[in-house]
Amino acid sequence: MLFARTQYVVIVLGLYTVAGLCATHAATPAPETTPAETIRPETIRPETIRPQTIRPGTIRPGTNRVETCNSVAALDRLVGRGKSEGRLVIARFTADWCGPCKRMEQTTWRDPEVLSWMNAHAIGVRVGFDAETMMKPLNIHGIPLIIAFQDGREIDRLKSLRRPDEVLAWLRGLSEGRRALDMFKGILRSVETKAPEAQVKARYDLAREYKRLGDTQSAANEFVWMWKNREVVSQADANGDYALQIIPSLAELAAESESVRAQVLEVRAELDSVVATGTASELDIRRWLELSGAGQDHRGIVEWLERCLAESKGDLSSRKSLIEWNEKCIMLAIREQRAWQIGYTINSIWFGNIEKLALNVVKRESYEYLDRDGNRCKSRQRDAEFVIEAYALCLCVGRDEEGAKAAQILLASLNNAETRLRLVEQALDFGQAREMQMQWINQAEHRGADKARVGALKARLKAALPLPHQQLLGVSSSGMSASD
Repeated sequence: MLFARTQYVVIVLGLYTVAGLCATHAATPAPETTPAETIRPETIRPETIRPQTIRPGTIRPGTNRVETCNSVAALDRLVGRGKSEGRLVIARFTADWCGPCKRMEQTTWRDPEVLSWMNAHAIGVRVGFDAETMMKPLNIHGIPLIIAFQDGREIDRLKSLRRPDEVLAWLRGLSEGRRALDMFKGILRSVETKAPEAQVKARYDLAREYKRLGDTQSAANEFVWMWKNREVVSQADANGDYALQIIPSLAELAAESESVRAQVLEVRAELDSVVATGTASELDIRRWLELSGAGQDHRGIVEWLERCLAESKGDLSSRKSLIEWNEKCIMLAIREQRAWQIGYTINSIWFGNIEKLALNVVKRESYEYLDRDGNRCKSRQRDAEFVIEAYALCLCVGRDEEGAKAAQILLASLNNAETRLRLVEQALDFGQAREMQMQWINQAEHRGADKARVGALKARLKAALPLPHQQLLGVSSSGMSASD
């Protein structure tokens, strides 16, 4: 997150494990949405997340007996019961703020055929999803979600809003040893000879399942198909959820596989010439930047920015919308290529004076939210990262006094150890060590900061300072201070 301005949402990441009983799978690190066919998934705002409490006992939707629970421990016990009884355990996760979950409760989970299968073959469990206690230990991507357990371990899962026929096909497949991946492959085989718009949902489901299971290349192939048919994808998915996932997913896959990275850049090649000659439309440039970011061509992105600066005589304001649309990949490229002056220019377009940015951050109302690991965090500390990164950038371009003023404004409001350590860490990440940063480390130590973190940061700062400054801090020629 280099100078990122986007709003934060809480995304639940990973795959489920219950107290060591579930099989371990490769986790998916990046956020993903839960697409719906007729209902747009609700965005989970950090300040509104709350546990979904279900009255203990059982409920009877239709004629189906369903166990209910609100904790990992309770689910663990039910999984153990299923093992002892030799039955599948089918756990569905729901919450009152989840629109697609409500839709499934009123349709899929009241369907006579689904209920008949569940009564005959499984222990049904309705889990009240509590993000704070379940995000990290259960490692869930998002809800709606159904997880199947057999013999005390997870054997499969089915994500997103699903029609009764989809859930029933998946359940019947479980009895016959098939999994969601097999179901999605079968669905694609049945439609791949039809028009592209008929294939979109099947390919999206298959791509996500390949990605979840760690089949990087197969997932990339499906997402590349979606990119090449993006107009059809947009028409087939009115909510736009599928299209929004293509580039982030390709970026994650390219980070894991050099062959996928090459594949992404090969797709981009058709736009290279028009972008290089300056004849590309804004839409073409936007797509070129998206693919460049996904393919990790940081040098190419910075060269494009340099051309823009040269053409506009240092004024990037005419490219503001393009930069904002692709800010994540652009800022990552600036950091990787250490193009600090370009970064400072872009930062000025967005925020103006860094002191003004610092004042705006400290004036914002602070609230608690859950991070990706389910830890409670304060929004003001998160927002402070904007100022912390801008401070480090000022040092990079020789504007130490400007950066120091902003840091002082920030510390006047967030007078804690974390802010001081983050100021030093970010500056060192940008290769900008300053002698006065040792004061912040010492102050953080006095405020109870983790000793190991403090010690490592002191050593890092001392090593980064020029020799005369090291001697002022009591560092010998061997690199050890007298206190060491």
